[in-house]
Amino acid sequence: MKVIVTKVYPEKRLFKRTLILALFCLSFMGVIDVVHGGYAGYYLYGYETQGDEGVTGEIYTINPTVTGYNFICEWVSIQLSYAYHFWLQVGYVKGPETSYNLRYYYEYVDMSSNQKIYGDSPISGSWHKYYVLHPIAYGASEDPEEWHFYVDTTLFGICHVSPHEAVDEEAFVETTTSSIIINGSHFRKLSTLIVSKYCIWILWDTHDPYVDSPPYSLIEVSDYEFYANGGG
Repeated sequence: MKVIVTKVYPEKRLFKRTLILALFCLSFMGVIDVVHGGYAGYYLYGYETQGDEGVTGEIYTINPTVTGYNFICEWVSIQLSYAYHFWLQVGYVKGPETSYNLRYYYEYVDMSSNQKIYGDSPISGSWHKYYVLHPIAYGASEDPEEWHFYVDTTLFGICHVSPHEAVDEEAFVETTTSSIIINGSHFRKLSTLIVSKYCIWILWDTHDPYVDSPPYSLIEVSDYEFYANGGG
């Protein structure tokens, strides 16, 4: 049974707020023209609670046009703190930091660091499964601060974070401008890792949808599957 520890409703993530502020300043100075983007996807609960030991989901790879200082990314994540904007995230991204190519990435933000690491390039139109796992839970590590990131069955990265306990799970499409068209975005088989006597992946049996509308829309297929569209 889940035990609610505290109820702090999520805000926009720190890195996006910082980027938007910087872009706004550039726009105000006439350097670039920026239009607000947004989010479309699911929180598992949408508030801080006793989290689980991992999250996974299959994400369809789209390849929209992205220009300027903008980016699109699609990801699953473990939230470590909504109040302090700490999280663990894995997915794919396209933007200036990847020379406008599709790239896998993982990112972690905690009380001492904010690291974003890039990997290989997924193929547009392909499905991939992304994982964030807490290995101490199933005996693969003795360090409670260690977390692992996987793409499909390949270990993508390892990090050490503090705080280290999950408080929620998420799956989202994220953009920095509403001109980015996210049609075709599709998430499915969103699952959480339950550790009792055995490690068991179970499909999400609840969700809290969120979409910035306009410009985006969300089609809720089930607790563990959705489509996102819109933009342009």
